[in-house]
Amino acid sequence: MENNERKQHIKKCGLCGKQVSWTHGDKPKICPYCQAIQWDKPKDECYLFNVQEKYIQTKDKKYLGDIYKRLLVYGMKMARKMLGSVRLDSEILEDRVQDAVTQFISYYLKRDDYYITISFGYQIQKAL
Repeated sequence: MENNERKQHIKKCGLCGKQVSWTHGDKPKICPYCQAIQWDKPKDECYLFNVQEKYIQTKDKKYLGDIYKRLLVYGMKMARKMLGSVRLDSEILEDRVQDAVTQFISYYLKRDDYYITISFGYQIQKAL
């Protein structure tokens, strides 16, 4: 590879699923197809960041409902992954995840400046 040639990168958008390509050093901040922020994160994370952005812009509680529903599913996946082969009553697990997600949503309602910047999954792990 010559000095003036730059490496090409390709990654799927976590929201629309289309492949985004860019030359090294020129990674787009948003998906050029669907304008998703955090487009290079996994599907659940990308969805949550984009719905969070809509909530921050509008303060429409329907977006909090969307975040809540997605976090319940995502939280269950993460909790099962954290437990590995450990068996836990599914009702207890669901209650714990629901409590963690409810706590999460309450932060949005209590503080106008609250938002996740790095990872929803990390926040769920901390709450569990």
